[in-house]
Amino acid sequence: MPKLLIVGCGRSGTRYASKALRAAGLDVGHEKPGADGMAHWRSVGREADLGSHDVVRHQVREPLGVIASFHTVMGRSWDFVCETEPRVPRDDPVLLRCMKYWLYWNDLCESVAGGTYRVEDFQEELPEMARALGRELSGADLEAARRVPRNDHTRRRGHKASGAYPEVAWGDLEAADGSIAAEIRAMAGRYGYEF
Repeated sequence: MPKLLIVGCGRSGTRYASKALRAAGLDVGHEKPGADGMAHWRSVGREADLGSHDVVRHQVREPLGVIASFHTVMGRSWDFVCETEPRVPRDDPVLLRCMKYWLYWNDLCESVAGGTYRVEDFQEELPEMARALGRELSGADLEAARRVPRNDHTRRRGHKASGAYPEVAWGDLEAADGSIAAEIRAMAGRYGYEF
């Protein structure tokens, strides 16, 4: 039976996606395998995960939210990011590191996925994901998925280990590195985000 793997940046809504898929009757785990697959930001750097899933989709979230939220990740996550994606140096200031993470991690995800979609468009993508797994969702399945709160992918309440994250604006990104900020804006525009 085919398996689905959803990759993307951490804090891009993979928890929300797995909850919505489960609500629709598909066993897709969040950061752990389910019978129908998994949604895990680290899978893009793990050959075993990529090789054991038949359908790989790349989920994106607008950059400012991810960049702000990723300020709260702990050291082991940064170790994984910097080892997997050398264009994200560990000694960069945290804002610049988060910026490079959004830009280069999404680039890496695009290179392994069979398609990219925005987390805001997840509900429209859901029937096709199910079909790729050989399943047809009923109206009740789709309605159950729609009831999953979309804001479950945010961390406004703060992370349990590291607290609340800062507000980040485009001016902050441009002040940190104008060239990287321009690349982020261009990539986000290609994904369909307007600023």
